Order: sequence, then C-alpha cells, then structure tokens
Amino acid sequence: MRIFIQNHAVISFYMEVIVFIFVAMEFHTKIILHPTDFSENSANALHTAAEFLAIPKTRLVIIHVDELPDISDNPSADEIDKRNREKKNEILEKMVQYLRNNFGSNEPIPVPEKIIRLHSTPYKDIIDYIIKIEPYMVVVGQKGDSEIKHIAMGNITLHILEKATCPVLVVPSPRN
Repeated sequence: MRIFIQNHAVISFYMEVIVFIFVAMEFHTKIILHPTDFSENSANALHTAAEFLAIPKTRLVIIHVDELPDISDNPSADEIDKRNREKKNEILEKMVQYLRNNFGSNEPIPVPEKIIRLHSTPYKDIIDYIIKIEPYMVVVGQKGDSEIKHIAMGNITLHILEKATCPVLVVPSPRN
C-alpha cells in the first residue's frame, strides 16, 4: 500500500509523529530492579530477574544498600568521603563476585547495571529508588541472610511489598 502526500505541512507533521514514536520507544525501557544482600535467597531472585531480559527493551538493575560507615570518632569531611568511597568499592567488588558466582563468564545481556547506595535504613532507600526510576517490576528474595531462619519473609522484603509503587515478585527460598 502506498500513500502519496502532496502537502509539505502534512509530510512534516507525519515525520514529527514518526520521530516522536521512535524516541518514545527508545526511552520506554522496562527496568527490572533486583535489590540484593548477596545471600543465597537473593541469588535465586537474581536468576529469576535475569530471565526477564528475554523481553525486548528490558534491562536489569541490581541495587545493594548498605549502612553508612561508622563516624562515631568524628572524622573530617575528607575522611568521611574516603570511608564512603572505600565502602562503595568494597561493595562493588562483592557485587562483581556475586554476578561471577551466579553466571560465571555468561553474564546476562544486556549487562546488569550496578547501583550501590549507602544509607542508614536500606528499605527506605530502596523504596526511594523505586519511586525515582519507576521500574517495571521488583524481583526480590523471600528473605535475606538474617540470623532468624524461621521467619517466612524478611523485613526488607515486607517493606518493599507494602510500599512499592510497582509489581513485586518475591522469589521463594530454595528448599533444603
């Protein structure tokens, strides 16, 4: 089917519409957010989250929120920055190892984006990040690596379920 348009204004309008559609499609990426504490439960959720990468225009964002470094000794601002950088580098190495342990050299494509945040309350920072990036879905482990093994669902997971502004997929713990 061919359409002949003789009016340049109409051609210009259709070109603008086509450009808008392509731009909108480019920015309409589905983000799968995976909060992790690097536990075995989180690893199961990571594998589930990676399966969503089969959906076109989907990307995986892995976030780890850790507590702020101790500043009870009243360090200078430069020392606080140094401690924060050291803590972030330590966590980044953990995250790289986490991906390597779970995928080996077959890291998912597209390569997951790694986000490291330092905050006093991890669940609040995760919720703030969910609100900020508006993910398509959050994929989280049923419970973290806590000392209390008999609890059915972790505290952070419960907070995410209660406060998230998007669907949350809770991946159950592996059976022993």
